[in-house]
Amino acid sequence: MIFDVPYDVLRYIRQHIKKIDSEILDVKVYIVDCHDLNIQDAEWLCKSRKEKMYKYIRERDKKLLFGSELAFLGGIIDMHEIKDDAQLDYFYRLYSRRVDLYGKPYVENEAFKYNISHSGKYAVCAFADKEIGIDIENNINPKIPNNFIHWWINPVF
Repeated sequence: MIFDVPYDVLRYIRQHIKKIDSEILDVKVYIVDCHDLNIQDAEWLCKSRKEKMYKYIRERDKKLLFGSELAFLGGIIDMHEIKDDAQLDYFYRLYSRRVDLYGKPYVENEAFKYNISHSGKYAVCAFADKEIGIDIENNINPKIPNNFIHWWINPVF
């Protein structure tokens, strides 16, 4: 089992993600505030993700990759209604994630589409049944309204 750690990984993930649903577009977005993440808590990640994370020099970049992984797994937990670490471990091993020629991530043999972005202290992952893209940028204008994210996820046509 991958999750050979002294805590409940499923609970850990649920504590760190915030979910935004868009019923109009059938999009689910998972947001993680990476600022308070502890890199030592990432020991349960698969070997390739840990290797990628530890290649980064800056702690902030390591946390953003870890947060991206938490956001991705938040979607997997919801899609499969995962109830415990054993189920999560199974699906974590099952998914073979790849990147296409243009750098867009996908999961082999799965109908869902997803995309990840991170900036500043946040990582996000969006899921849909059609091609999806998501991008976040560090908020440099404090006058942006609080409903800005909601407006982009639920545009009025």
